[in-house]
Amino acid sequence: MELLYVHEHTSCKHYISDFQSGFTLRTLAKNEILHLNQKKDFAVIFLEKGSIFLTDHATESKTIYSHHICLLTNYISYDCIAIEDSVFTMLIFDKPAILCDKYSLMALSRYTLPSTDKIRVLPIKKPIESFLDGMKLYLSNKMYCSHLHDIKESEWLFLMRGFYLKEESAYFFHPVMKSFSELYVLVKENYLHVKSVQELAGICNMNLKTFTRRFKEEFNDSPKHWILIEKSKHIEIELTKNELNLSEISEKYGFNSTSHFHHYLKNLSSRRSMVRY
Repeated sequence: MELLYVHEHTSCKHYISDFQSGFTLRTLAKNEILHLNQKKDFAVIFLEKGSIFLTDHATESKTIYSHHICLLTNYISYDCIAIEDSVFTMLIFDKPAILCDKYSLMALSRYTLPSTDKIRVLPIKKPIESFLDGMKLYLSNKMYCSHLHDIKESEWLFLMRGFYLKEESAYFFHPVMKSFSELYVLVKENYLHVKSVQELAGICNMNLKTFTRRFKEEFNDSPKHWILIEKSKHIEIELTKNELNLSEISEKYGFNSTSHFHHYLKNLSSRRSMVRY
C-alpha cells in the first residue's frame, strides 16, 4: 500500500526532514562507508541483512552480523563499513522521549556488570523482528512524524524490557543510563576544549575539590588522567588524518601554546614507544 495524502505529512511541523533523529532505513553496498559523528545522540543499528564493520579508529572495532542489534555510544565518531551488501534500520536518539522509559532504564542499574564496551551488541529476538517489519511499513511510505517515531521508540524499549533479561538490557543500555547524569553530559560536551581541570570544574559549577570527588565517582578515574587519555585518542586520529596542522590541532584541543602542545606530543610519542617495547 502507498500512503495517502502525503503532503499533509510532509508539510507538518513535526515532519522529520533532517533525519538526525528517529528511525531510518539504510542500505550499504559492499565496501560502502557510512560516517556517524555521534555528539550527544546515540545510534542503534538493527542489522537485518549482511555484515558491517564498526570502528571509532581509536579504542574499539567490531564486526556486526545479520540479526543483531548494536548501540553506539554518544560523543564518539564511527565509520560503518559494509563487509557485504547490508540492510538495516537505524534509530538516532538523545534520551528516551517518554519519562516512564527513562525511569525503567534507571531501574536497570542494579544489574549492571563492569564493561568498557562502547559498541554494545545483542541478538535480534522474534518480537523485535516483528517490530521492525511494522517500522519498515512506516519508513518505506515516508511517515517521518516525530510523534510517531517517539511512540515507536517507546514501543521498542517496551519490547526490550519484555523479552530480554535484565542483565542483557543493563549491559546494552548502560551508556544511555550514564547520560542521565548532568555531570557526565557536561564533561563529555566540554573536556576536549578546556585548558585545565579547574576550568572544567567551573563549567560544571563546582569547586575543584567537589568536582574531583564527583568525577572519580562518575568516571572511576582522576579528572587529569581521564582527560589526558581521552584527548590523546582524538589527537592521534587528527594526526593520522593530516587535515589540520599542529597549530590548528593545538588550538582545537585547548592547549595553552604550540610549545605546550609539542611537549605533549613528545610525551605521547614516549608512551607509544613504551607500549611497543
